[in-house]
Amino acid sequence: MSGLKAALLRTLSLPGAKTSLSPFRRGQAAIFMLHRFHAPDLGVEGHDPALLRRTLAHLRRQRYEITTLADVFRRLAGDGPPLRGAVAFTIDDGYLDHAQVAAPLFAEFDAPVTTFVTTGFLDGMIWFWWDQLEYVFRQARRRAVTLTIGTVRVEYRWSNDAERDRHL
Repeated sequence: MSGLKAALLRTLSLPGAKTSLSPFRRGQAAIFMLHRFHAPDLGVEGHDPALLRRTLAHLRRQRYEITTLADVFRRLAGDGPPLRGAVAFTIDDGYLDHAQVAAPLFAEFDAPVTTFVTTGFLDGMIWFWWDQLEYVFRQARRRAVTLTIGTVRVEYRWSNDAERDRHL
């Protein structure tokens, strides 16, 4: 986490920060868009589960309203009570780490989460393009690749697996 982001998070978690910011939160909601969750046994780098647990605990302690994405949009359209700094969480793609790592954490804090799944991926009919690229890099016998994307030419070179993995 960058020093600026860490400083901002520390400032926002100080006593009184919620109260002083409440006039700016009327009619608004925060949407946390998450993707992968750290799961070493699956070989997945991603959001730190301990940080997610601390964040959910903080939101509950401070009595933030944790709601669904659908509820946020419904209330923004004028159906239901006005938003007052509500929080919604989303996760994308339907990876196994969502079920094994994230779902128990959201359940622990009775926090709804909207999951966007890619049915073709889950059905085994397609690969995500980023997974295809990773596969190609891991299977390649060559130690260099040059890509032209639009007018930009990008070169990747590596002499061992560790160097290659830094490019992924």
